[in-house]
Amino acid sequence: MRVLAKSNMAKGHLVIVFIGEQATLILPDHEVPLGVLTLDQVISVTLEAGASDSVYEVKIFNRRTSADGQTLELASSSRHPVGAAA
Repeated sequence: MRVLAKSNMAKGHLVIVFIGEQATLILPDHEVPLGVLTLDQVISVTLEAGASDSVYEVKIFNRRTSADGQTLELASSSRHPVGAAA
C-alpha cells in the first residue's frame, strides 16, 4: 500500500483505506487515521520540504453549495513528519 501511495501521490492521487466507516490515509511512510468521512468532504495532502525535515500537511474540507456555487470550508488540518522510508 505504501508503494502505491508513493507512486500515486506524485500523480495527485491518494490511497485511502476504509474499514467500516473509518478512513485511514496511507502515506509513503506511515498511516494517518482520518475518522469517518462523508461524500461532501475533500482530502488534500501537500508535502512541505524543509532544509532539514519535511512534513505532510493533511487537510479535510467540507464542500458546501451556496447561491454563488460550491465552496470548501476547512474542517481539520494536521501535520505529519516525513519518515526516512518516504
